[in-house]
Amino acid sequence: MVGHSFGGCFALQLAVDAPELVRSLALLEPALFVGASAQAYRDSLLRSAERYRVDGASVVMEEFFRARWPHYSRAALDQVVPGDSSGRWQMLRRPSSWISA
Repeated sequence: MVGHSFGGCFALQLAVDAPELVRSLALLEPALFVGASAQAYRDSLLRSAERYRVDGASVVMEEFFRARWPHYSRAALDQVVPGDSSGRWQMLRRPSSWISA
């Protein structure tokens, strides 16, 4: 099992809940909810989950990019992510096709 960022939390939880399914575990920059910023991070995730339910995934995805990438724009995203941009904009228009909360 490999978990990166927030996926590290899921990987850890799976290892705790069903250790028989996890032969080995690799965590890459896991988003651990400890330390001085833990509560703020939890609160941010809860706000995002509520925004998802109220405003939809497209709004949450745009906010996610803007919060972590000060000069975010769709044009900038096209420059750094390889491949056909139409798939990325489909993802932002209808994220429910690839993400659920």
